[in-house]
Amino acid sequence: MKAVLSLLAAMLLTGCEAEPAPLVTVSDARVIALSTSAAAYFTLINSGGRDRLLSVGAEGVGTASLHETSMDGDIMRMRAIEGGIELPARGQVRLSASGRHVMIQGLAKPLVAGSSVRLSLRFERQGLVEISAPVGGPR
Repeated sequence: MKAVLSLLAAMLLTGCEAEPAPLVTVSDARVIALSTSAAAYFTLINSGGRDRLLSVGAEGVGTASLHETSMDGDIMRMRAIEGGIELPARGQVRLSASGRHVMIQGLAKPLVAGSSVRLSLRFERQGLVEISAPVGGPR
């Protein structure tokens, strides 16, 4: 009986493979300086298991938060994103001006084109990823 239970336990464990760890990298990062705030855009590339971007920090620059822009008829609306941004396994998520993005408010000083901003991206599973994003002006 003990051998049968051991065999059953082994069979169950074989079918329960752990989800692979996420492996998130960031590309095309940039910060657009506005008069009293800034916006950050980038692409998240995940070559591993699923993850979630929980928050973004812009230390020494201002307060960063995840936002989403949407159209309501002819009116453009922007709202904070609650609960983060889902990043599928082996998938990509693009943060852009016309959708999800990072708002940086309460700037400690005006951002200068040609400089860079250090962003800290906190993921649910991967943890902290730090990137440097070049600053440019509005297009």
